[in-house]
Amino acid sequence: MSKCCRALLEKKVIIRYDTAVSKTIMAKICEICKKGTVSGHHIKHKQAGGWALKAPKTNRKLVPNLRSIEVVSEAGKNVRIKVCMKCYKRIRAL
Repeated sequence: MSKCCRALLEKKVIIRYDTAVSKTIMAKICEICKKGTVSGHHIKHKQAGGWALKAPKTNRKLVPNLRSIEVVSEAGKNVRIKVCMKCYKRIRAL
């Protein structure tokens, strides 16, 4: 379990927000645990031929399930951040 997820479970939620960084980064990344896109393969398993033919693979992207939520920052302002569903569920449980 990551360090920030442990902090969420211990109810010590501190969200630091830097507006300069947030405006430049538009990638699909969770702003709490830094989970991002990873690349992988879609493998088509052919049933005929056994081990004679190698299974064809095509590239694919695995993107995290992100949700935009409003959080109160340290300055007292409402700020929108993108979080993955794992972090969202942990915040919601607090």
